[in-house]
Amino acid sequence: RPSAPLQRQFKVLMESIANDISGATIFHTNQPLTVLIQRRYFRVALCLLSVWFVGLCVTGVNQLSTLAVCHNVYYRFTNFENRRGIGISDPGIHRFGLLMDGCALGNVEEEHATVSGASMIVDSHDGESRAMNGFVFVTSEGSTGLDAVKFAVEGSDDLEEWVLCGSSAWHLPEVGGLYFLDHAYSTSMERGVAEHFDMRAPLFWALAHFVQPLALLLSVLLALVLSLRGRPGLSVGCLHAGLCTAGIICLIASVLAFIHKGYKGWSAELYLMDGLGYLTFFLVLYGLERAVFELSAVIGCWWVATRILCDVFILEEPRHMYA
Repeated sequence: RPSAPLQRQFKVLMESIANDISGATIFHTNQPLTVLIQRRYFRVALCLLSVWFVGLCVTGVNQLSTLAVCHNVYYRFTNFENRRGIGISDPGIHRFGLLMDGCALGNVEEEHATVSGASMIVDSHDGESRAMNGFVFVTSEGSTGLDAVKFAVEGSDDLEEWVLCGSSAWHLPEVGGLYFLDHAYSTSMERGVAEHFDMRAPLFWALAHFVQPLALLLSVLLALVLSLRGRPGLSVGCLHAGLCTAGIICLIASVLAFIHKGYKGWSAELYLMDGLGYLTFFLVLYGLERAVFELSAVIGCWWVATRILCDVFILEEPRHMYA
């Protein structure tokens, strides 16, 4: 059995040989990632990648905590289009109320409401402003053809200047904030039913913009630590697990975005594309061979090009409620 000093010298020699091998050798092995992850330049790339994911996580938390909350004395529900698409002469609803963090601010049936044409205005009784980040309305008792399907909610302190606080449809863009869109909502056909609109960032947005980059960040950091400790096999396994986890998270976010009430936009499609992209990378990198490695590079370029094409040329620019 070799002595401890001899073992240390052998380990140093093997590390020296590994560092001297050209990076081109990754194309001449059936485990290119295992070889590549031991290279100094690849470890530096992992460090830079982890910094990028930290930035995404911080941005996601900031956007989740800073979505606008309206603070006003008066709130107005305005009906722009009913189910039949005929002339608008009333709000098209029975009652209108406010939500804060998903909870109703009082009983909607007890709101002090004033109807003026196609609008219904509620106030705070005592003249003090109320914070809201959602709203609720009760469908009318009349004809279903006169139900409001395209509408807006605005806030004001003086009944003169109004600020848009909600609408029949909205979109959460990649950069955060809310876009209120000129889209109709499928109002319930049942009479006297409450329709709730929570304008907070939904679960699918938190999954895609915080949980997913956090999973990738943890996998990259763990892979980097294991690589430095001389465990390249486990390091590659961490990268595989991170890609697989990120793909599953994006697919879940896509499904939740498709079924979210009042939400419109292309994020569901982009989350689906991201999820399939991550899972594709995972399947390609798992059990990697030289030809498959080259194929993964082609797939990566295709995925990036498709994202750019969708963002710039294909996807419709969101239309503001009053555009």
